[in-house]
Amino acid sequence: MDSQTPQQPVTQPQQPMNQPQQQPVQVGGQKQLVTAELLAAFLGAFGIHDFYLGRKVRGSIRLIIGAIGLLLAIQDYRNTGIVFLAMVLWAIDDFNRIYTKRVDAKGVALAADASQLKTAKALRYTVFTALILFVIFVILKLF
Repeated sequence: MDSQTPQQPVTQPQQPMNQPQQQPVQVGGQKQLVTAELLAAFLGAFGIHDFYLGRKVRGSIRLIIGAIGLLLAIQDYRNTGIVFLAMVLWAIDDFNRIYTKRVDAKGVALAADASQLKTAKALRYTVFTALILFVIFVILKLF
């Protein structure tokens, strides 16, 4: 006589109700700190870094203001200094904000390992030096 043991259904262990479920890790969805800073440094006047970081409204406003500023500068080169001075000061503020906060629009931390942090720091000092020299040049040219 065969003795058959009843098989029990396999169930997944359940998590206690008071513990939150773990979120799946997004691979490749995290934005890079150095990329955001490079975009802010070279295309910051037009808000391209804002689009990269997910700030679409701010990026759109910045793009419109940058385009108007560029058109005014092309039309009357004497206003170039004032327009670019305002755009550079705004870019300095954004560049500093990206480095200090290191998050995108959703609050997700920007990816950066130790070598990227060194690169970002060196880039930051280089860009700040260039922007400060540009601001001094524009101020001297205006007066």
